[in-house]
Amino acid sequence: VVRIDPLGLQGKDYSVEAWIRPENPSPGRCFILGAEAWERQVFMVDFGLPTDAGHQGRLVLKHRRWDQGQNIRLVSAPVEFVVGRWVHVAGTFSQENGMAVYLNGKLCGLDMSLTDASDMGFTCIGASGDGRTEDVGDVFGVFPGSIDEVSVYSRELSYSEIRERSRQPRDAASR
Repeated sequence: VVRIDPLGLQGKDYSVEAWIRPENPSPGRCFILGAEAWERQVFMVDFGLPTDAGHQGRLVLKHRRWDQGQNIRLVSAPVEFVVGRWVHVAGTFSQENGMAVYLNGKLCGLDMSLTDASDMGFTCIGASGDGRTEDVGDVFGVFPGSIDEVSVYSRELSYSEIRERSRQPRDAASR
């Protein structure tokens, strides 16, 4: 788990991406990026039951409009996560185009009606804070594996940009 300075995404379009490798998932929420307090701004995998090759799961991109008490949330269709295999995950938010999530450069969730901007920011990689303290250990939903090449952009990445990034990791030897 890595704590980072809050990223100023309030009122902006944004995109997030990372390479993840699940190692020992169990059913439940596992955070790729999280906020300082429980479930306010997240990019996560909600793992389901084990399968022959790994675990079924859903990618979730969510942010909150604290001033309006709203959760803006997109959940993907079920996808297969193979234990020990690197995959590229990405999520985008646009006040014009809504929310989208991608697995290995392929769209796996889209809702163009989710256009209310966030008033929060990400502060954790690999978990989410639970809001009690800012202590590094005060987290939950720790990701059960490796996370690499995390990027957060203050704009919506295009489909072709995401597809290209999913094909060419910066550290190709590790994939």
